Amino acid sequence: EVAAVGLDSKDIDIIVDSETLRIAYRKSDDDKQKEKDEYRYLHRSIKKASFDIAWKISSKYELAKLVASLDKGLLTLDIPFAKENKPKKIEIK
Repeated sequence: EVAAVGLDSKDIDIIVDSETLRIAYRKSDDDKQKEKDEYRYLHRSIKKASFDIAWKISSKYELAKLVASLDKGLLTLDIPFAKENKPKKIEIK
């Protein structure tokens, strides 16, 4: 689970390859300018800042079947376990 308060699903990139999971959000220049022009804050508890997080994931998980959902500012990633690779006996011919 990742806190993503104030972000839309279209704002967040989730990228997977064989063993890496990356979650990124880049604050657009339009958002930066809008905040500068329209909003004046005395205090902000939650700051919408760009982030880029990556994890190396064990091969016991199947990243290709990852399911992501965003609900009420909480990004949830469900990663299923990969099928167990049991030893296979090879017959000699």
